[in-house]
Amino acid sequence: QAVPYRRNFLGGLHDGLLVIITGTPEQSVNRFTVNFETKEDIAFHFNPRFDEGAIIRNSCIQKKWGNEERELKDFPFIKASLFQIKIKCTRRGFEVFMKDAPLLTFKHRVTNLKSVTKLGIGRGAYVNSSKFCTGESSSH
Repeated sequence: QAVPYRRNFLGGLHDGLLVIITGTPEQSVNRFTVNFETKEDIAFHFNPRFDEGAIIRNSCIQKKWGNEERELKDFPFIKASLFQIKIKCTRRGFEVFMKDAPLLTFKHRVTNLKSVTKLGIGRGAYVNSSKFCTGESSSH
């Protein structure tokens, strides 16, 4: 599916929610974004940048960007090459996995997890699929 890609999910984030995104970065771009959003804010901004070999993580609360996080051992994305990102929401933050290996963790800055109800993927990658899996047995 072409981007920008947007998907709403009912009930918001919760501990144990796993989001699996499969896609392909476009050959001609230097970056793409994955955002978890409330109505007003970006709770988690995940921004792989090919030109910098970095993945920028941040949040935008009340129209103000927070402190960037960019520490990373290896840059795992390849242009025009299929990727699968697994993003798990825990009580403390977002845990990101690629190739089933831990990649990074981003501590929650928006603490009302239920208010985070949108997934947005910005220009720069084609989205094959996005899945939401819950680790909880009871429904909310």
